[in-house]
Amino acid sequence: MKFRWRLRVSLNGDYKVANDRPVEVAVDIYANREPDDLMAQLQRLFESGAVQGAVGTLTPSAMAKTMGQEMANTIRVFSSYFGPYPYKHLSVTSLPISYSYGQGCPA
Repeated sequence: MKFRWRLRVSLNGDYKVANDRPVEVAVDIYANREPDDLMAQLQRLFESGAVQGAVGTLTPSAMAKTMGQEMANTIRVFSSYFGPYPYKHLSVTSLPISYSYGQGCPA
């Protein structure tokens, strides 16, 4: 028995999409172009010099490619332990850092 989940809402917003394709699975990352409030506050702290460090640009879209690579690596690792990933496509959205949880449905 196969299930197919469909979102009944549109993904409105200013998203950057990054793609990766490990083995037979397409991975799409949907990341906001603008930082959430906490990331923007951290960026301002580093830019002001109040905190020292090299952080680059703290936006989800700047990290989208890395997120895609890490998700692809996760599929590779889990596939070696548990067998092939059962879907041909994986879509991932970034949640604001200020959220204390994540949720999703298989797609």
